[in-house]
Amino acid sequence: MSEYQKYWNSEIEKLLVELEGNEELHACLAFILSNSQLTQIFPNQIVNALKAAIQIKNGEKNIALVAPMQSGKSGTIFVLCNYVLPFLNLIKKGESIVFVTSMTDTDLFDQNKKNLEKDFFCPIEQKHKSSFVRVKKMGEFFRHPNPHKIVRDYKVRLIVRDEDQYGCGQESSFDNAFFLSLRSKMPNIKLLSVSATPYDILDAKLKGAPVEVI
Repeated sequence: MSEYQKYWNSEIEKLLVELEGNEELHACLAFILSNSQLTQIFPNQIVNALKAAIQIKNGEKNIALVAPMQSGKSGTIFVLCNYVLPFLNLIKKGESIVFVTSMTDTDLFDQNKKNLEKDFFCPIEQKHKSSFVRVKKMGEFFRHPNPHKIVRDYKVRLIVRDEDQYGCGQESSFDNAFFLSLRSKMPNIKLLSVSATPYDILDAKLKGAPVEVI
């Protein structure tokens, strides 16, 4: 085993201990890593997914995962939502996670849908299962009577916010719609912002909202 592999294995193991992850979660992540060329999921993505899961398990409602462009954010979300959270019993059958993107590029949107809504293989059950993730454009998500209808209909337990297209200090439509509208009516819904530029959620922190930055 290379020093590189030893380092990542050690980081993953420390996070699993902190999460009190069960044997099934250990087995799933071992399967993913041993088949990285097939799964296209790599150690850094698993580490980021576990760090986010720790904050979610601890009850944090606003979480910012700062990750550089092209660092595999969609893989991080895929592992978090389909492997880590279910085996921690933080999302159950019939529930879902909404991935909200403000990207206007149709090809990027379609790519997100393909990467995040695809079926995943569960090595414990030895079968493919439907993804817990539903990808929505921000305009669609916040259009009346959404997002309350989407959250109720899909039994949403977590909203994942994609790249923020606003600069610090600018009024964001997501900021206004989420923190002033949705959160006021559904105070327990959790938000995870995964971005190289998480301005929305950091601006919310400046305005007094408690935010955990990873």
